[in-house]
Amino acid sequence: MQFQSSFGPIPSQFDPKRNTQQPADAADFQITQHAPGNQAATQQPTTLNHHATQMQQTQMQAPLVNSMQSPLSGSASEVFNRARVISFTEPTRAELNFRTENTDFKNSLVMYKLAGDGTVKETNVVFPNASMIGDGGQLQPGNSKVELDFNAGDQVGFAMVPNAFRNPQSRELLARQDGQFALVNESGKPSNLFNEHPGGMNLVHIDPFGNMNPINGEYGNKLFHTTGNMDQGIQTNVDGHDHADQVVDPDGGRMFIGMDDRYAPENPGRESLIFQLDIGQNNARALSEPLISDRPGSFRDMAGADWQLTADEAMAAAHSFDRDGDGRLNQQEWAEFAPMLNLTPEDHKHLFGPKGRGDIVGLVDMLRAGDRNGSGTIDAPEVLDLSRHLNGNDPNRIQSFREAAGFDWQLDFEEFISTAESHDAQKDGFSQEEWNRFAPVLGFSPEDRNLFLDQMGKFNVQQFKAVFQLADGDADGRLNPHEAVEMRRIVHEEFGPVDFPKS
Repeated sequence: MQFQSSFGPIPSQFDPKRNTQQPADAADFQITQHAPGNQAATQQPTTLNHHATQMQQTQMQAPLVNSMQSPLSGSASEVFNRARVISFTEPTRAELNFRTENTDFKNSLVMYKLAGDGTVKETNVVFPNASMIGDGGQLQPGNSKVELDFNAGDQVGFAMVPNAFRNPQSRELLARQDGQFALVNESGKPSNLFNEHPGGMNLVHIDPFGNMNPINGEYGNKLFHTTGNMDQGIQTNVDGHDHADQVVDPDGGRMFIGMDDRYAPENPGRESLIFQLDIGQNNARALSEPLISDRPGSFRDMAGADWQLTADEAMAAAHSFDRDGDGRLNQQEWAEFAPMLNLTPEDHKHLFGPKGRGDIVGLVDMLRAGDRNGSGTIDAPEVLDLSRHLNGNDPNRIQSFREAAGFDWQLDFEEFISTAESHDAQKDGFSQEEWNRFAPVLGFSPEDRNLFLDQMGKFNVQQFKAVFQLADGDADGRLNPHEAVEMRRIVHEEFGPVDFPKS
């Protein structure tokens, strides 16, 4: 069965702030069902309160998603920050709680689930009339709730049909208990949120016989979405504006969503409709997980241009590695963070605070141990010597850059090689055990050894020796502390996948 729709004449006047009922243009939107045997069963066009001229101009100019990367790829936090789509990492029965509204429109709120390519695969009307008691509706702030079931992997958005409940035909359709609701394109097929122009998306009711009937509001078939992000070039709203703010409360396991119902809002207040979505702590924390792109990649990134690292700066950086937001770094999170302090995964044992092992607050005591001049900050020379101060002296091996470079804090090539060979017993390249002992001297992690392995899995000594010249930024034949703490970044950019942002 094939469905078709057509867009007809467009009024010559448009006032996006106007809120009056007016006769519709007869051919504005019409869906025709073609029955078997080429006998068409034609439905009368549904009337609209259609402000369209300005919208048509916007539709012709507005860009679609302009990205090689799918807006729905990546972690829950990456998708949320990129496209404002809510991704669920575990199944839950969520509770949507109406908070308030401040508008003279009678808006309708719908929820939709997306397939991996952005096609809408499920649509539900949440509030046919999102208005509270005393304002033309029945909703009670804090008391009107709807339960919604989500599975792990569901990716969800919300949309508003502005003033749809004031349209008699739409109001009748929204009240129907038979059939189903769907978001379709102008051909009557499931709409794609990102690959099709937003002006062609329609909320429709499909009756048990397969007949589609459009639900229209103040701006015809136009919806305003919580999804999309114009700063990222992802347009889901026909007017080229974002229409929602979404705030995640990870500890409370909930999020607050505020929406605007006016076309091209000049002063968006996000108070046309405000609702709360309780999704559970794990789902909320996944949405608010720090982005890898926001993480510092080196001591220099943490400390700033003055190369002086404060405890607050160190803790702020550590929180960006705290995936579950519990205020602690587990062993894996610490292993990713530790190289920026010239420390190893084993040094996790030194990170301890009121919350126990891994407490980020414990960085204060850890850095105090390395602040040898009592300045209240850690500079580059001090961070290069931090491991020794935490672990004590070992006469059998060089433990720090300071010991390798000498009192002038300048590591020349001969010292660089002799330090490496003091850990490389056979002088044929580091074994993993040897590398683990050597890595903290120059701020590498145990995993960084893989960057120097050839195709046969053997450590490439010549490639390792080339690191010295790459890190010697001023080409004076020596590595100063600043060049030393940036060495790991340079190696990753030259030899391996970049697991942290470039400065």
